[in-house]
Amino acid sequence: MRLATRNVRTLRTGLPNTCGGLGNVQDLRKTAVIDLELKRLNIAVTALQETRIPDEGSIRESHYTFFWRGKEESAKREHGVGFAIRNDLLPSLETTRGISKI
Repeated sequence: MRLATRNVRTLRTGLPNTCGGLGNVQDLRKTAVIDLELKRLNIAVTALQETRIPDEGSIRESHYTFFWRGKEESAKREHGVGFAIRNDLLPSLETTRGISKI
């Protein structure tokens, strides 16, 4: 089983305009891009840093499900952590729950 860590710098929708040749990047889900990269690298579980999205939640992509925990909606969008777990491993999980020690 391959494990990894990745500083994603944000999981918010859209990518900076510096991504030449991608067309309209405002609606692009960064989770979808990371999903394909993790599949290519055959990673089972990845710890994510600097997710910069509020509260806690999850999103399922084609190959991985992303779980995150960040500051509350009204706070500045910084920090935040999460995991990307390969979808075929999800039945092995008992439950997920974010805990903040900040």
